[in-house]
Amino acid sequence: MTIPPSCARSRLVSTVVRPFRAAVALLSLATAGLGGCVPFGDPAGPGASGEISLGAGVETEGFKSLALRATPASDGDFDPTAPSFPDADGEGSGWYESRHDLAEATFPFEYSISETLGTTPHQRWRLFAWLSKGVDESRPASGEPYGTVVFEVEDCGSFGDYCGVTRTVDLAIDKTAP
Repeated sequence: MTIPPSCARSRLVSTVVRPFRAAVALLSLATAGLGGCVPFGDPAGPGASGEISLGAGVETEGFKSLALRATPASDGDFDPTAPSFPDADGEGSGWYESRHDLAEATFPFEYSISETLGTTPHQRWRLFAWLSKGVDESRPASGEPYGTVVFEVEDCGSFGDYCGVTRTVDLAIDKTAP
């Protein structure tokens, strides 16, 4: 027995094409959701990317690594002559990236530091970068060169809070920790 072409086409549409279209639609919705801030289950924290350069007279000789850390920026001014390097502790209070081996780094150094996707109640953040002689320090030691910059994270719109990676957050390592 042969199936008429119109019935065969109808069976093909109902068994293959419709489920395929539904899968494509669901995948499109999921992809669109991942492109922005998705608050459910995401780790707290925004991100930044850009270039780190060395200021005049700053050399990498004698240092082992380049370290990066970000914390919410305080409302007061940052005083480079008496810097405060707050701890990154607790969810949403900051994040720390593992160090980059200076033997493998060239400057300007392209970086990216983040919790990838996520939200935070803090719009303003301060990024710290420093050359370190140690391997387990959470802040620059006395005499180590560092740099810092404040950046703002975009509003998440209807999701609330702030999210996403802020691009072109460049800084120069041009100060010395007291």
